[in-house]
Amino acid sequence: MKDQDMLAVLKALSNETRLNILCWLREPEKLESDLPDVIKQEFPGSVCVGSIQEKSGLAQSVISSYLASLQKSGLLESESVK
Repeated sequence: MKDQDMLAVLKALSNETRLNILCWLREPEKLESDLPDVIKQEFPGSVCVGSIQEKSGLAQSVISSYLASLQKSGLLESESVK
């Protein structure tokens, strides 16, 4: 791992909420998520951003920014469902 990559990971993990998000995503069934059955079947373990936002109590824009940071550091993968 390159130094810059390591710094991005450490920076992402240095925020308590981002660290909490990763912990929550380890057990997605514990997050309240009202995803349609077809999405649950096609993307098992999926979590709606709204569920993370609700659990954290922060604004959706803040959570989106945190998720982008986690994704950019390589700690998280995401897909948009349309």
